[in-house]
Amino acid sequence: MVKYKKLVQVLIILVASAVCFLGLAWFLYENDNKYTQDSLQPIGGILALSEEDVLDDLFFLTNGWQYFDHALLTPKDFEQGLPEASMQFITIGKYNNFSFGSPHKSPYGVATYGLLLDLPEQPQIYRLDLPEIYSAYELYINEDLILSMGDLETEEIEIGKQSISFSASGKTELLIAVKNNSYCYSGMTFPPVFGLNEEVLEWEYTTLLLHIFFIVVIFIIFLFALYFGLKLKNKSALFLSFISFFLFIQSIYPVFFRFFTIKNSYLLGIELFSIYIINFFIIQLQHKLLRGNTIGYKFFSPLIFGFCCLLLVYGGIPFYNPMIHQGFSSLIRSMKYIIVIYLVVNTIYGGYMKEPASPLVAVFTGSIAVGLFADRHFSFYEPIYGSFFTEYSGWITVVLGASYIWRDLTEAYCFKLTFVEEKRILTRQVSIQKTQYLEIIENIEETRKQKHDLRHHFKTIYFYLMQEKIDKAIEYLGNQEINLEINDTLVLCENTIADALLRYYKKLCDTHNIKIEIGLFMPNEIFIEDTDISIILGNLLENAYDASLKIPNSFIKVIGNYGEGCFVMQIENRYYSKLRRKGEQIYSTKHDGFGIGTASVRAVSEKYDGFTIFEEKNDVFIASITLQGI
Repeated sequence: MVKYKKLVQVLIILVASAVCFLGLAWFLYENDNKYTQDSLQPIGGILALSEEDVLDDLFFLTNGWQYFDHALLTPKDFEQGLPEASMQFITIGKYNNFSFGSPHKSPYGVATYGLLLDLPEQPQIYRLDLPEIYSAYELYINEDLILSMGDLETEEIEIGKQSISFSASGKTELLIAVKNNSYCYSGMTFPPVFGLNEEVLEWEYTTLLLHIFFIVVIFIIFLFALYFGLKLKNKSALFLSFISFFLFIQSIYPVFFRFFTIKNSYLLGIELFSIYIINFFIIQLQHKLLRGNTIGYKFFSPLIFGFCCLLLVYGGIPFYNPMIHQGFSSLIRSMKYIIVIYLVVNTIYGGYMKEPASPLVAVFTGSIAVGLFADRHFSFYEPIYGSFFTEYSGWITVVLGASYIWRDLTEAYCFKLTFVEEKRILTRQVSIQKTQYLEIIENIEETRKQKHDLRHHFKTIYFYLMQEKIDKAIEYLGNQEINLEINDTLVLCENTIADALLRYYKKLCDTHNIKIEIGLFMPNEIFIEDTDISIILGNLLENAYDASLKIPNSFIKVIGNYGEGCFVMQIENRYYSKLRRKGEQIYSTKHDGFGIGTASVRAVSEKYDGFTIFEEKNDVFIASITLQGI
């Protein structure tokens, strides 16, 4: 049992996720659905409303529409009663095109929708909200042409959401004549919304704000994932950014249609493409999170991508053969089931292989599987305020993926910053050691030279003394400037680590004509660890030196003292620009983001129950450090 603990955990999470999302889908189906909303519906092509009915209520016109197939009708055609065209009563959304599910009928053609509103006798301002109607139409209210999109006389299309306010009372006839010759959807596929002007406007604004909120959130996640994916070369983040981007494209269409219209079916093809390409990148994300432990990835990944490309072509180019549309309809249904099976199988396999990310994969797999299932089997679902099931599952995947990747990216980013800091410290230490090595070589060479010269001096003096020419020996010695002292290295501080750092930066300052003043007392035996001395003194000297290189007449002053278990130090230097701060954190002048060195110094001071103060006075930067002995 222990051997399969991870697998059991993944199975439990997968089932729990599926059950939870199924519960959410059922809740949305019952409570955010135009078809299940408790409002009056047309019966036999008539919607009768009293004064009480129209107050504080919206009417989702889903049922009982008159449908005239193969007929473009106007109010004149009804002057003598019903026209001779074939008529039936339909529910909007039961079929998504004029083929009505027939494999032998094309989705292209013409049709007319009719509805009679029996309104209160008192005239009021009403509003009719029309969703996307494919692909060109004319709206008549009573005998007047109120609204048109596209051109019914030509094949020019125009698709978008439109609303119209009008004053009406008593019997009011709605007539919508539709023509479609270019898109796989045709006619009215979403139910219109009707009610008092104020009520419909409030509903429009509410839905618009909700959609904009989710779009902004998705776009922010897209930018976040893309930035870190490119900066840290993290493929999981890049796949998440692609999912977010296409979810953004899919989610932006309702808002886009509210303000703009489309006159080209290629943009509709992009919408269809974006809906299914998300599943392709979800497969990529699953494969990456499971570290390649997936079954059939090399075959299925290009298959789903090819399927999405076909949808792009199918949505953007008219196909007049009914069999092509029927084939695509069957293909889309089949691919939904295949995607669900693939994701579920590989999630379980990831648990069997004890992949660390398999529980996370199980969560979003459960929601995606149920989302595709609900989208296929929960008939007559059109959200009032929210979105469709697949969008909800996509949002869950994006949020979960962002949370997981944020944790990984945070760890990776912290590791990168730590690595950069350690590399910088190591580079500085190597430079110090190199400087010390060169000083030692110089001392050895100077000593060797002095020994060589002394040998010749001694021989000359010995020769004069042997000849008892004492005056000559004295004269010779008087004419020579003999340096009998070895060039001792200047000691700047008793502490070995501090002394090495001070001598290193003093030499750099001397080279670049930077005045440096040092008065630091720090014994070798002190409570501060050598690495912490290097971090504090090294970072502050490095910052002071870098700042001094950028301004003329620069100087550095280092003073400090140790006594009674307390060490205090202050480093001053000229500064060339104003510090940028956020709270106690200081922004770096070398890169975007906060300074690593100053943060490291602050962390060390807190380690020794001390404090660090960074301040500016008269273009002088002052760093003050106090450390307490433990």
